[in-house]
Amino acid sequence: CARLPTVPVAATKNLLAFRRGSVALVSINKAGTPAEIVTELQPGFYRDLVTGWTGSTSQGRIHWSVPGRSAALLIKVE
Repeated sequence: CARLPTVPVAATKNLLAFRRGSVALVSINKAGTPAEIVTELQPGFYRDLVTGWTGSTSQGRIHWSVPGRSAALLIKVE
């Protein structure tokens, strides 16, 4: 991901999220409640390196719930 552009996805009082190109997503949720992230990523399967959960894109978009007071680091695995 070293040469991929950083693309802001969300920046609020409690949520910071950005993409690295279209193959990785980083999200930090400071709120006590889950935060929903919807953004474009390359079609395929993604693993959250924090929790181990996996998910996939639908029509080039991913919908991910980041637990409260937590973070997510999604990396394309397929």
